[in-house]
Amino acid sequence: MIDLNYVGRWYRSALVLCLFGAFSATARATVTEPNGVIVPGPSNTPSETTLQQYFTSQSEMINAANDASTDPGVFQPLCNFKATLVLSQSGATGGLAWYNVPADPTSVPTAIYPIIQVTAAGGGTVGTVVSSTDITSNTNYQNGFVGFALTKYTGSPNTPVYYSEYMRNQNCTGCTGTGPTGNPQMPGHWKMALMYPSTVTPSAYFVAFEDWEGANNTTWFGNDGDFNDKVFKIEGVTCGGGGVVCDTMQPGVCSPGLTECQALGQIVCKPQVAPTPEKCDGLDNDCNGMTDEGDLCPTGQICDHGACVHQCGEVLYTCTADQVCNAAGYCVETACANVTCDSGQQCVHGACKAPCDGVVCPAPTVCLVGVCSDPCVGVDCGAGKVCDKGVCLSSCACNPCAAGTSCAADGRCVPTGCEKVTCAAGQTCQAGACVDACLSAVCPAGQKCQAGACIDACTGVTCPAGQKCTAGTCADSCAGVTCGPGLKCTPGTDNQGSCVDACQGVDCGAGKKCNAGTCGSDCLGVTCPAPEVCMAGACVDPCANLTCAATEVCRAGACVDRCDGVMCTAGQTCQFGVCGGTVPSSGGSAGTSGASAGGSGGAASGASGAGAGGAGGSPSAGGSTNPDKGKASHTTQAGCGCRLQGGDDEEGGDGPPIALALLMAALVARRRAERAQ
Repeated sequence: MIDLNYVGRWYRSALVLCLFGAFSATARATVTEPNGVIVPGPSNTPSETTLQQYFTSQSEMINAANDASTDPGVFQPLCNFKATLVLSQSGATGGLAWYNVPADPTSVPTAIYPIIQVTAAGGGTVGTVVSSTDITSNTNYQNGFVGFALTKYTGSPNTPVYYSEYMRNQNCTGCTGTGPTGNPQMPGHWKMALMYPSTVTPSAYFVAFEDWEGANNTTWFGNDGDFNDKVFKIEGVTCGGGGVVCDTMQPGVCSPGLTECQALGQIVCKPQVAPTPEKCDGLDNDCNGMTDEGDLCPTGQICDHGACVHQCGEVLYTCTADQVCNAAGYCVETACANVTCDSGQQCVHGACKAPCDGVVCPAPTVCLVGVCSDPCVGVDCGAGKVCDKGVCLSSCACNPCAAGTSCAADGRCVPTGCEKVTCAAGQTCQAGACVDACLSAVCPAGQKCQAGACIDACTGVTCPAGQKCTAGTCADSCAGVTCGPGLKCTPGTDNQGSCVDACQGVDCGAGKKCNAGTCGSDCLGVTCPAPEVCMAGACVDPCANLTCAATEVCRAGACVDRCDGVMCTAGQTCQFGVCGGTVPSSGGSAGTSGASAGGSGGAASGASGAGAGGAGGSPSAGGSTNPDKGKASHTTQAGCGCRLQGGDDEEGGDGPPIALALLMAALVARRRAERAQ
């Protein structure tokens, strides 16, 4: 079992960086020995290969001086452990051994276990690779962290010289005052191994040792500080706190991460999923903090909660009774119509909340943007690794589990007691027993937990004809479906409610027609241009086949007097639909004879009521004395008046022929004008 308490020194120092998933590539530090010397220093022998030259030759993005660190001094071994001596600029032989980390941080390990061995005959040459030694399968391994030791032959083979944990090296208690380089000395343990995480090989480190064993409590006699004496590349290890699933704090699919150890012993949360172009699936694929943004759907559709749907502002929209169509074309709760939420949130009951708030997904699914899904579906981690929360990890057979968990046969760490329990589909193990995975699940709105998964609440629900399933309940197929003008909702073949022409299936019978679902006159809704009218549903000219008398005109399919409706000005009368003539300035007194409807007058004629100047007109009834003896005047009560001047005959005359000619000309012109209309 991993001793997590021991990890604290390294893990806590990098906790903030891990949480934010960031590590500054520009961070710089140096390692200073108790005697004030900054290491690694320049080599005393120009012909030697320096650490920097070696890293550069291997295309490692490592700065030997600035990236030097004494952390991590301990490692978590994995199954694919391998050790290689890659650089040796010392004439002495040197080997490598591992040890179980003691609980006391400064005590010398009681036992070491050689990996690259040295004897009196030599050993430990450059290129020596040991790949068959699996620390995790060694019976001496205590399921915790291990450290490494440089070994030499000093009378007995594989004698430890220096340790990767500098606190286990000699304590320079006499390091006070000014050191050999003029820098102040500071009592402390000699730092005889420098750590560099590989930038090329995953889960690999370079451990660079000084190999002169003269460091004591006052000096490090014999060590030149260039740290190119013995350099080992160890693979298949991770640092304390490394290799753990973490949250990068980045948006979208870039959130799942895995902790990795960086230079200077820092731990970062490295994303395991790279951004991809956005698509309509309810996920932030491009990791920009916005979900399903952009034009992702066919014309006339929008992306709503990971699916392309028709905009609710179109002819057909299916907002429920408690919803409205917002400006963006989404059906939202009425209380959310004017609520704008931050990216990644949604409005519920008028308030903004994260889509996974209150959601408890059944194991092994997790909530992503309001959807419970298994992030490991479709993920192929390859041999020796397993998927955990969408991230590929080393199998727990190679990477021991944390406290409270144990390694299961499939390579995953599970709660202790469940490592040997196999549950049926839809079940999960809790406290060593199989239980329904839906037991404590709280699925997103509109979903239900079934067989260990959150699915649409209408899955498996069969409703009667004319009804549809909404959130698991059967209701009228047209409930919540609002159709546009002239349309009506019908259940349709799928019982989901669809909008069709409101007159579909309506029989109104002879002489009537359906308009917007209502039966009425066959001319209902028909508008004709003048002078046409609607007859039997068609626009026709009602006067096209009608012949009227000369004194009549066709109007709306009927012959009427030309003067009907003609309003003449005062003093005029209407003849054949034309206004003309004048009324006498004064009428006669009592005439001897006359017709109230237009008889001719005698010596004194006048108008009475609607008649034209008869002989018996009375001034009180509208007649007047005519001072023009021998002249006749014909008037009507209304319309236009025509005035004919007579000769010297006292009884009146029919006027000269020229007046009649003018009247006829006017009638002809009027008739032509009417026909032209």
